[in-house]
Amino acid sequence: MKNIYFLCGLPRCGNTLLASILNQNPNISVTANSITADILYNLEQLKETTNFKNFPDYQSLDNLIKGSLELYFKDYKKIHYPKSKIYYFRKTFYRNIRFSC
Repeated sequence: MKNIYFLCGLPRCGNTLLASILNQNPNISVTANSITADILYNLEQLKETTNFKNFPDYQSLDNLIKGSLELYFKDYKKIHYPKSKIYYFRKTFYRNIRFSC
């Protein structure tokens, strides 16, 4: 799995300036706000639904959560920094994630 770095921070803390500086490097791509944090949070929240509790297959859902980032970013050739309003991640799933706050 490739390394993914998330650029996150509070409003007006300099993320846009840092993103502009990083984007000057041709090997780095910083994108606008990413939906990946929302995707991962919503997948994790499925564990609280009635449908999941009727047939709790934790391993399969965890596999889906683990593979979602790698699949989402599989076509990116550069080092990728999605900007994210990120409040939730499980480091146990994603050992190759780095945060720049």
